[in-house]
Amino acid sequence: MNEPQPTPPDARPHCRALRHPERSEGSPAHSARCALPREIPRCARDDGRAGCDHPASPAARCARRRLLVLAVVLAAAALLPPAPAAAQPARPGQGAPPRDIAPADTLRKILLDALRPAIERDLGLPVQFVVKTLRQQDDWAFAIVVPQARDGSQIDYRRTRYAEAIREGMFDGGTVFALLQKRDQWTVRAFVIGPTDVAYAAWPDEYGAPYALFGLPAR
Repeated sequence: MNEPQPTPPDARPHCRALRHPERSEGSPAHSARCALPREIPRCARDDGRAGCDHPASPAARCARRRLLVLAVVLAAAALLPPAPAAAQPARPGQGAPPRDIAPADTLRKILLDALRPAIERDLGLPVQFVVKTLRQQDDWAFAIVVPQARDGSQIDYRRTRYAEAIREGMFDGGTVFALLQKRDQWTVRAFVIGPTDVAYAAWPDEYGAPYALFGLPAR
């Protein structure tokens, strides 16, 4: 009995095409199947294997390099010494600490004589001073004095230009606060009589005198 001989591969009918004509070459199903990519790109895989966010991907390596550079820069900045504060311009007369002028010091009379004409013009009568504070720092001087009449009597400020301030409660006694500066000679830069506040607190900024001269903390 003769056994049937196998049909050569090139002569064998395409069984899948015969059984499933809709899958035959040229059919829509066949075209759609053949249009699929042979290999899914690694970045599009969703099977848990390496993709674009894998540590070995170029994008991940680039991100790690950027983070490393940023960390190095921040670490270096932390090790740098702080920037020095901007140098403040020196105030005139800050070369030496302030000193109180003793009664026997010849500078005492010079300063009081320089102050007296300004106060006499302001009050309209001759005065002499009872000194409470007389302080000098280089070419600056600060005086706190109480004017008296030349005979030693108290001044009636109601007969001066301060009468209205007294009526309005804006006059606090007759104490004089004065700032003097030496240029060619000692001259009065500012003074106030009977202030109700610390009027001289603004003088360091206004005139450039040292804060220590007034017993004020430096700013």
